[in-house]
Amino acid sequence: MSGLDWVDSPEAAWKFAQKAFHSGHVNTKSFSNVESVWMTIARGRELGIPPATAISEFSAIHGNVEMSASMMLGLARRAGIENYWIEHTDEKATLHLSHNGVEHVHTFTIDDAKRAGLMNNNYKKYPNAMLRARCVSAAVRAFCPDVLLGGSYYVHGEISGPTEREEEMLQEMEAELPPAPPMPDSKDHSLENVIKLRNGGNSGDFDSGEAAANAYNDRAVSFIQQMEMVDTMVALNEVFDAILETGDRELQKSLHEAAKGQRERVAALEAERVEHLSRALEAGQ
Repeated sequence: MSGLDWVDSPEAAWKFAQKAFHSGHVNTKSFSNVESVWMTIARGRELGIPPATAISEFSAIHGNVEMSASMMLGLARRAGIENYWIEHTDEKATLHLSHNGVEHVHTFTIDDAKRAGLMNNNYKKYPNAMLRARCVSAAVRAFCPDVLLGGSYYVHGEISGPTEREEEMLQEMEAELPPAPPMPDSKDHSLENVIKLRNGGNSGDFDSGEAAANAYNDRAVSFIQQMEMVDTMVALNEVFDAILETGDRELQKSLHEAAKGQRERVAALEAERVEHLSRALEAGQ
């Protein structure tokens, strides 16, 4: 029997909420009455979370629910969302999510935190963890909101502000991941640098023929992805310039057809925008 079986009806959930509220194991700062515990159990059940876990993980805040970033990312993983950290420092956190070939990269920086007025004591004490927490919340809601049923779920502190629950979450997150290794500049497309990126900043395999071949392929794929992401000729030309700056004739030849196709795609987009603008101006006359 799973924990969800204990609350297979509203009545069973109410009884569980009553016992839990008076057990001494419920955080009274998060739950002021039995009703709030009952509602938390109900929302947890919607997400497939057992009642005891929902009570310990969730905080009810003005009709919203806050949970730990680890729980939110865990729900995404359970739904088949693959993820890994591209970067996490005291200045920036970048998370990569993917599912069925669709990818999403989300970044939350210290500047984002400053603009949002979030520079509280917890940011100063746990900058790496705080940036990761906010990055997880924004990334999951942007890429896979169905994981949260499109509901109003956030990470601790996102609605409530600095709290003990938020600090507890950040302390746990500090212990979850080791410090990110210093990585080479990802804008440096030299073969040696790409190999370093593949090896976590280590160039030890630079002389390996297999590593070199893989890195060469990665570099080409990286340029193709950059071309596919832009939608203006100015931005596309910047990618072309970066390819030329490598001085690698073989790489440039291998990317020629892809570059030609992307130029045609972006030219069509720009022509469409011009046509749309012309129609809008004519309609306004």
